[in-house]
Amino acid sequence: MGRSCVLSKCLDGGGGLHLAIDRRDSSGKIIGMNGTIILALIVLGLLAAAALTFKPLRKTMGLLLVILGAIACLTFFGLIIGVPMIIVGGILLFI
Repeated sequence: MGRSCVLSKCLDGGGGLHLAIDRRDSSGKIIGMNGTIILALIVLGLLAAAALTFKPLRKTMGLLLVILGAIACLTFFGLIIGVPMIIVGGILLFI
């Protein structure tokens, strides 16, 4: 009997645990996340265009990608990201 009273109190909204998930909050977070991802891709595209235009910035970004790629290669998952970073950084350094 004690267990069913606690469960009914929770389901009635008597201040206990809430079993329902509020989907409005999670969908708002997802929409906000998509906007952030789109903005990040635009900024990365502008940086890539700037790197191809200005030689000092291209060399700096190439060196930064090589260093960050080497650091990322320290883990197995980082190899997937680190090796392409090193390759792109090397290309930017020697263009």
